Amino acid sequence: MRIALFVYDRFTMLDAIGPAEVLTLLPDVELMLVAKEPGTVWPDNRAIPVVAPYGIAQVPAADILLIPGGTGTGDLLGDTALLDWVRQVHAGTRHTLSVCTGSLLLAAAGLLEGQPACTHWAARPQLQACLLYTSP
Repeated sequence: MRIALFVYDRFTMLDAIGPAEVLTLLPDVELMLVAKEPGTVWPDNRAIPVVAPYGIAQVPAADILLIPGGTGTGDLLGDTALLDWVRQVHAGTRHTLSVCTGSLLLAAAGLLEGQPACTHWAARPQLQACLLYTSP
């Protein structure tokens, strides 16, 4: 099972590493850390840099797509290349998941219409706006 874990500057480490720890306990898992471009990204607390070996162009499909939250999510909501990638990968996933404000990216990609969704309480208005004003 291929898991694409998307990381970006100012993601929340717990939102990425906690689920990754659990998901990698499943049998036959390949976890791919994916960023917009391969390289180093910094979490929102600037504690530990994370190296993403893969860029979105290198990962066109996955069984699971996981998008963590973080203070950098808002910077990505208008990134059409990234949102196109999220839609592309989602089309073939068994599960598309987000943690906290990662749901904003799913909403901006048009993937949450008619779906229950949650986010950090302070980002609820932004999630609502994404749900109202975006389409795939």
